[in-house]
Amino acid sequence: MAPETTGAVEALAAVRDSEPEGALAVASRIGSEIAKSLLTHLQQLGSRPVAALPDRTAETLTAELAEVRSENATLQEKMRLLEAELVRLRKDRRDLEAYLVDKINALRSSG
Repeated sequence: MAPETTGAVEALAAVRDSEPEGALAVASRIGSEIAKSLLTHLQQLGSRPVAALPDRTAETLTAELAEVRSENATLQEKMRLLEAELVRLRKDRRDLEAYLVDKINALRSSG
């Protein structure tokens, strides 16, 4: 039997025997195996070279980002103006409604 499976078998036997330390042994063994697996995986990732963008692509993306930011600023300004216009139109509607209600009431009372 492999050494790592021998330890796992012993830990499982300890849990079956209902030893309080048995559960801790199993948890410890599982944690140890997880840590080994993560370490191996991270070491494999660390040995790979990181691919960088070519300078031309980076410059293109930077220019595109600046263009999008400029467009965003323009759209924000337009949105602000449209919101202000909407507020003005709502006020005009209320004023016109009040005016017409006053005219209707005046015609009713005179007639």
